[in-house]
Amino acid sequence: MPDVVIAGHYDIDAKRSAAAVERFGGKACSSPAALCDSAKAEAVFVCVPPNAHGDIEQALIERGTHLFVEKPLALDAPKAKEIARGLRTRKLVGAAGYQWRYLDTVQRAREALKGQCISLARGWWHGGIPESPWWQQFDASGGQFFEQTTHVVDLLRVLCGEVREVYALGSRGCLPERAEYTIYDSTAVTMAFKSGAVGVVTATCVDDCGSRSGVELITPERVVRIDDGVLTVREEGKTTTYTPTVDPLEEQARAFVDAVLGGKRTRIRSPYADAVKTLQVGLAVNEAIASGMPTRP
Repeated sequence: MPDVVIAGHYDIDAKRSAAAVERFGGKACSSPAALCDSAKAEAVFVCVPPNAHGDIEQALIERGTHLFVEKPLALDAPKAKEIARGLRTRKLVGAAGYQWRYLDTVQRAREALKGQCISLARGWWHGGIPESPWWQQFDASGGQFFEQTTHVVDLLRVLCGEVREVYALGSRGCLPERAEYTIYDSTAVTMAFKSGAVGVVTATCVDDCGSRSGVELITPERVVRIDDGVLTVREEGKTTTYTPTVDPLEEQARAFVDAVLGGKRTRIRSPYADAVKTLQVGLAVNEAIASGMPTRP
């Protein structure tokens, strides 16, 4: 972005900070706070594993820094709510990394569903295992559903409204060759939405034939499906397909930068405070698996 200057980089591995400086410019910083104190950053992208959130954001908020925070926001709701409160109190821009909201096909889907009575919602994220060691550790990532399928949950919230209750099951044991692997192999979740719709979301790490993700909403008049960003609207006697024409990651970053530079906060489609609600659904799913009982977010 020609109107953005990269101020600096911080990573717990100093070699990675140095490599980022070599590639993008800016300063290699010794701490998150140093991004503001020495590099003079006005806004920071916080892209860390779920278990690393919290102290980083608080240190930056104390310095009046605007934040873009990758999902999921934390491993517990109180920590995320505290960050949301800090952003609100200091009147700082806070955005979260749910880039699907910026797809033009998602906006078309919302138009197709306007005024419709959604009866059934389906969602899925099927794929292999990212090689990041932390991702494979439940205590670090919260598991596949919490860390990855959270995009599906967030999209269902956009299209169906808030989740009232979840019931979930998780399976383990299909990947014995991975000794350090502690997350669920697969997860099946049943959701009840406040609108009255019901939903089913499945996630699996066992299918290593390419990642596939999407949602499908069924109403009496039409079926609306988003599959890896491509929208299909099926009605009686007609099926229409729409392919995305924008890069959602670019749109998401641009919206955050514009909010910081010009105060255009309405362009941010996933404010930090709203992303807390998606986080709470993921936490409820993990709680439901552990307890064997329906759980409210």
